[in-house]
Amino acid sequence: MLALSSAAFILAGTSPRADGSAGRWDRALANIGRVLFGIAVVVFGVDHFLALDLIASLVPAWMPGDIFLASLTGAAMIVAGVSILTKWMGELGAFGLGILFLLFVLTLHVPRVLAAPRSPDEWSSALIALGMWGASWICVSVAARGHHAPAI
Repeated sequence: MLALSSAAFILAGTSPRADGSAGRWDRALANIGRVLFGIAVVVFGVDHFLALDLIASLVPAWMPGDIFLASLTGAAMIVAGVSILTKWMGELGAFGLGILFLLFVLTLHVPRVLAAPRSPDEWSSALIALGMWGASWICVSVAARGHHAPAI
């Protein structure tokens, strides 16, 4: 919830005002959102390592190297989160994170929802991953536009 709500902070801080101005609070909201999103992503990455066997069990059977893939995604999340937090290559980190969540949605969540369409747990997981994909690209969008919010 922290990661998804942080995207709302970024949107609130970067939404154009009727008069076209950007206030101090707008920049603060966007910056708080960026920092909270980066922290949440780092925590997700660390969690991948703390529950490595569980995460590896979610890797589809047709993909080889389940432990390797679970470790790789955990490391990628940590790198992306640090990138977003430090603003060093933050646009690239957020874009890559969005690609990672897009791949999760397509390869993991869609097949699981199709296999159990009445499972609220599968739908919830799929929609969270979809939201994280969008949240990641909200970070990219703000940085790419050179908006009044601090560059990610």
